[in-house]
Amino acid sequence: MNQKIKTYIGFALKKGSVVFGLDNIRKKPSSVCLVLVCETASEKTVKETEFFCRKNKIPLVLSAVSVAETVGRQGVKILALTDKSLAEAVLRNTDKDFKCVEVVN
Repeated sequence: MNQKIKTYIGFALKKGSVVFGLDNIRKKPSSVCLVLVCETASEKTVKETEFFCRKNKIPLVLSAVSVAETVGRQGVKILALTDKSLAEAVLRNTDKDFKCVEVVN
Protein backbone atom coordinates (compact mmCIF):
# COMPACT_ATOMS: atom_id res chain seq x y z
CA MET A 1 0.00 0.00 0.00
CA ASN A 2 1.21 3.48 -0.85
CA GLN A 3 1.68 5.29 2.47
CA LYS A 4 2.11 8.66 0.76
CA ILE A 5 -1.34 8.51 -0.81
CA LYS A 6 -2.86 7.41 2.48
CA THR A 7 -1.13 10.36 4.17
CA TYR A 8 -2.37 12.85 1.56
CA ILE A 9 -5.92 11.55 1.94
CA GLY A 10 -5.53 11.87 5.71
CA PHE A 11 -4.48 15.52 5.27
CA ALA A 12 -7.52 16.11 3.06
CA LEU A 13 -9.80 14.54 5.69
CA LYS A 14 -8.39 16.80 8.43
CA LYS A 15 -8.75 19.82 6.16
CA GLY A 16 -12.34 18.92 5.25
CA SER A 17 -11.47 18.56 1.59
CA VAL A 18 -13.10 15.16 1.03
CA VAL A 19 -16.53 14.41 -0.41
CA PHE A 20 -17.92 10.89 0.09
CA GLY A 21 -20.22 9.08 -2.33
CA LEU A 22 -21.03 9.57 -5.99
CA ASP A 23 -24.31 11.40 -5.32
CA ASN A 24 -22.54 13.99 -3.16
CA ILE A 25 -19.72 14.33 -5.69
CA ARG A 26 -22.23 14.99 -8.49
CA LYS A 27 -23.65 17.92 -6.51
CA LYS A 28 -20.34 19.84 -6.65
CA PRO A 29 -18.49 18.90 -9.84
CA SER A 30 -16.75 22.27 -10.09
CA SER A 31 -15.02 21.84 -6.71
CA VAL A 32 -13.81 18.27 -7.34
CA CYS A 33 -10.12 17.91 -8.24
CA LEU A 34 -9.77 14.11 -8.13
CA VAL A 35 -12.04 11.09 -7.70
CA LEU A 36 -10.87 7.89 -6.04
CA VAL A 37 -12.95 4.74 -6.49
CA CYS A 38 -12.39 1.32 -4.95
CA GLU A 39 -11.99 -1.73 -7.23
CA THR A 40 -14.59 -3.49 -5.07
CA ALA A 41 -17.26 -0.99 -6.08
CA SER A 42 -19.94 -2.37 -8.36
CA GLU A 43 -19.29 -2.34 -12.10
CA LYS A 44 -22.18 0.09 -12.56
CA THR A 45 -20.71 2.50 -9.99
CA VAL A 46 -17.30 2.38 -11.65
CA LYS A 47 -18.83 3.04 -15.10
CA GLU A 48 -20.95 5.93 -13.79
CA THR A 49 -17.90 7.39 -12.07
CA GLU A 50 -15.79 7.08 -15.22
CA PHE A 51 -18.52 8.80 -17.24
CA PHE A 52 -18.83 11.60 -14.66
CA CYS A 53 -15.07 12.15 -14.58
CA ARG A 54 -14.73 12.13 -18.36
CA LYS A 55 -17.65 14.54 -18.76
CA ASN A 56 -16.31 16.97 -16.14
CA LYS A 57 -12.62 16.47 -17.01
CA ILE A 58 -11.69 15.20 -13.54
CA PRO A 59 -8.82 12.74 -12.95
CA LEU A 60 -9.95 9.31 -11.76
CA VAL A 61 -7.87 6.92 -9.65
CA LEU A 62 -8.83 3.26 -9.22
CA SER A 63 -7.76 1.87 -5.85
CA ALA A 64 -6.79 -1.78 -5.42
CA VAL A 65 -6.83 -1.30 -1.65
CA SER A 66 -10.01 -0.66 0.28
CA VAL A 67 -10.94 3.01 0.28
CA ALA A 68 -12.88 2.37 3.50
CA GLU A 69 -9.69 1.21 5.22
CA THR A 70 -7.73 4.13 3.79
CA VAL A 71 -10.12 6.70 5.30
CA GLY A 72 -11.10 4.66 8.36
CA ARG A 73 -14.83 4.63 7.56
CA GLN A 74 -16.91 1.56 6.78
CA GLY A 75 -18.72 1.26 3.47
CA VAL A 76 -16.82 3.96 1.59
CA LYS A 77 -16.23 2.97 -2.04
CA ILE A 78 -15.79 6.38 -3.66
CA LEU A 79 -14.48 9.75 -2.57
CA ALA A 80 -13.35 13.00 -4.10
CA LEU A 81 -10.64 15.43 -3.10
CA THR A 82 -11.45 19.12 -3.39
CA ASP A 83 -7.96 20.40 -2.60
CA LYS A 84 -6.00 20.84 -5.83
CA SER A 85 -2.50 20.48 -4.34
CA LEU A 86 -3.39 17.28 -2.46
CA ALA A 87 -5.08 15.87 -5.58
CA GLU A 88 -1.94 16.59 -7.62
CA ALA A 89 0.21 14.94 -4.93
CA VAL A 90 -1.95 11.80 -5.09
CA LEU A 91 -1.66 11.74 -8.90
CA ARG A 92 2.13 12.06 -8.72
CA ASN A 93 2.32 9.04 -6.41
CA THR A 94 0.03 6.57 -8.17
CA ASP A 95 1.38 3.00 -8.31
CA LYS A 96 0.15 -0.60 -8.61
CA ASP A 97 -2.32 -0.09 -5.74
CA PHE A 98 -3.60 3.28 -6.96
CA LYS A 99 -3.89 3.41 -10.75
CA CYS A 100 -4.75 6.57 -12.63
CA VAL A 101 -7.53 5.66 -15.07
CA GLU A 102 -8.57 9.02 -16.46
CA VAL A 103 -5.91 11.68 -17.00
CA VAL A 104 -7.11 15.17 -17.84
CA ASN A 105 -4.81 17.93 -19.07
